[in-house]
Parts: sequence; structure tokens; C-alpha cells
Amino acid sequence: MVYNPPVERGEDGEPIKDGGVALTHPVNPMRRGAYVEQATRATGWAVMYILGWLLMRLSCYAGLPGDCNLPDEPLEVLTVLLVLLVFSLAQAWFCEIMEERRFRDLASKVYFPLLMVGAALALSGLSRAESLRNSLQEERRDLTTFQVAIFIILLILTVVVLLLHFAEAWKVLPGAHLISGVGVPRVEVREDLLSIYVASRMLILAYFILYAAFSVARDDGWGYQLYLLAWVLSLFAQFKSFISVFWLAVTTGVFLQGIGNQSSSNERNDAAE
Repeated sequence: MVYNPPVERGEDGEPIKDGGVALTHPVNPMRRGAYVEQATRATGWAVMYILGWLLMRLSCYAGLPGDCNLPDEPLEVLTVLLVLLVFSLAQAWFCEIMEERRFRDLASKVYFPLLMVGAALALSGLSRAESLRNSLQEERRDLTTFQVAIFIILLILTVVVLLLHFAEAWKVLPGAHLISGVGVPRVEVREDLLSIYVASRMLILAYFILYAAFSVARDDGWGYQLYLLAWVLSLFAQFKSFISVFWLAVTTGVFLQGIGNQSSSNERNDAAE
């Protein structure tokens, strides 16, 4: 859904213009090799997920997470690999990572993997702090005023980032003129991409709110819910701006850190029961 249609070019490589406007043409997904290329990019994204998960598991050997235990059953490892595959492909679809220009744009940003790994390792390091670990695991009535303040700040930052994504969608995606009646584009728009983005992300946001509300209602802490919600919020980040790329990297890193630490969470729950 990243709106960047290819430009028609002449033999000299210069854009062909009509009335001063560069002509564009749609991408035909049926062209030879298009699906193979998309599958290759999706595979690359899934491999990045697996490498990130392996890095989180290796960090357990260094004792970086304060509560991490390595899995010792093949079935558990196979289950995690399936989760990584499904979540990576879903994220690649929502965030247009299988689209050539989007994939190439992310690959050109050296800071993207650094941010993703940095966010994951930073969260692992913070998990060594007993106060943070307790805030994720204990019931909400046991939270201190400081912990509540941290959660409120994170909630405000999340809302601001999501609003910035909606504003960027209004700015760059065709379809805003259908709502506002102004700013009719100078190229033909065959799909209302803005409405598609807003509708799909509002459904995602509704899921996020319901999931968070029921998690709080259970009154048993957050645990793995925090990492799942981070992944859900990553689905907003389909744009090329720094904020969108930053958000995609950080939320993906938080998710991978949670998956890499999942076995210890299950053991804690079993011990508590």
C-alpha cells in the first residue's frame, strides 16, 4: 500500500511527461517472476525473524535477560519456529515488505536492524531489574506509583505514534480527496488506499484495545501479552518515514525478545500454579 507508482521512461531514461506531469503505470503482479520475487522477499523477512530469535536465545547464555531459560524440547523449538514464520509473513503483508520498493528501502537503512536488535537487547537488560519484572508479572494492584507512571507515559507515546501514522496515511496515500473533496490528484487513482489503511488499522486498533482490556481485567499481569501487543502495533508501520521505520524496528524487536524468552514465562506460570 506504499504509494509510489513506477514512472514511464523513454529510451533516454528520462520520465515521459504529459502536461508537465510524469506518466505512471500500474505494477502487474502477473508479470514473469513477480511472485517468485515476492516469495524471496518474504523468505528473507522470515529469516531475519529467525536470526533475531536465535540472537535472543544466545543472549540467554550470556545471562542478559534476568529470567531466561533455554528450551530443552524439540517440539517447543518447532512450535516457536512456526510462530515466527506465521507472524513474519503476516507482518510482511500488512507492512508491504513484499513490495519491491518497500523491501529495498528497508534494506538500505542500516539503522533498521540495529534498532531492532538494540530494542530487544535493551528490554532483555531491563528485565534484570526486579521492579520492571514485577510490573510485568504481578497483579495491577501491586504496582507502585512509579510503575503506573511509566505505563501511562508509554501509552501516551503509543497514541502519539499511531496518530502520526494516520496523519502520514492522509498525506501520502491516494483517497483523501474522496473524503475531503479537495486535493484531487493529477494521476488516476483506481483504489482508495487511504480508506483501506484506515479501515484495516482501525480493526487492528480495536483488537489491541479489547485484548489489553481483557488482559487488565484478568488482573494477573502482562507477561507475553506485552510482546503480542507490540507486534500488533507494528502493523501500522508501512511508511518510509523515519518514525514509521523506527516504530517497525522497535516493536519487532520487542516481539522477538518476548518470543525468545517465552519458555521461561511458561515455566514461571507452571511454578505459580
